[in-house]
Amino acid sequence: MLLNQFHNKKVSEVFLLKLLYIFSSPLAQVFLLFNIKANTITTLSNISAMISYISIFYNFYFFFFFWSFSLILDICDGIVARATKTSSAAGSFYDHFSDFLKIMGLFLFIGIYYDTKIIWILVSLNLLVFSTVDYLDKVIHQKNALIKYNKINSVSSNNSFNLTIKIIIKINTFLNNLIIYRTFFIMHGQYNLILLPLAYNIYTAQYTLVLSFLICFWTITLLLIQIKELNNIMINNNIPWK
Repeated sequence: MLLNQFHNKKVSEVFLLKLLYIFSSPLAQVFLLFNIKANTITTLSNISAMISYISIFYNFYFFFFFWSFSLILDICDGIVARATKTSSAAGSFYDHFSDFLKIMGLFLFIGIYYDTKIIWILVSLNLLVFSTVDYLDKVIHQKNALIKYNKINSVSSNNSFNLTIKIIIKINTFLNNLIIYRTFFIMHGQYNLILLPLAYNIYTAQYTLVLSFLICFWTITLLLIQIKELNNIMINNNIPWK
C-alpha cells in the first residue's frame, strides 16, 4: 500500500517533515502488515519517551535514539489511523495529550538531571509557555470549528459573513507562516527535535531552553492575535462561545 495519501497534509511544505517521513513510512508499513493499532503505536511512543528520560542519566546517544524514535512513532500512529480509517476523537485526544505530557516530562527530567538554579528557572519558564501554547492552540481550534459549524448551518447566505470567513482564513495562513519555527516545530510536532541537545551537557541545555522559550513566547503572541481576530468574527456574527 502506498502511504503518501495518508501523510500529514503539510509534508510537502516542510522539508524537515519530509525527512522524518523517510523513516516513518516504512515503519508504518510494518505496523499495517501486523495489524497493529494506532493507539498501540502511541503507547509505544510514550514508552520510548520514558526510556529516553532514564537515558538522560546514563548516555546521551541512548537519549537521542529513544527520543527521536518516540517522534517517529508519533508520526506513524497518524499514518496508520488514516490508512485504516480508525481515526477517532478519543484516539486524537490520547495522541495529543501524550505529546503534551512527553514534552512536560522531558523538561522535568532535565531539571532533575542538572539540578542547578538557572536550569530550574529555564525549565519552569518553558513549562509555563509550552502549556500556554498548547491551551491557546486548542482554543483556536474550538473557535474555528464553531465558525465553520455556523457557516455550514446558516439558514440564509450571508455575504458579509462569508467574506469575513475568507479574511480570517487568510490572516491565519499568514500568521502561521510568519515565523519558520512555528511552522516547523510547534504546529507539526517537530518541536521535539530542537529539544535533543538538552541531554548533551549543561551548556547546550541552557541554550536549548532559551531557544525553546523564545519560540514558544513568539508563538503565544501569534496565537493571541489569531484569537482576537476570531473573537471579532464571532461577535460580529453573533456566534456564542461554547
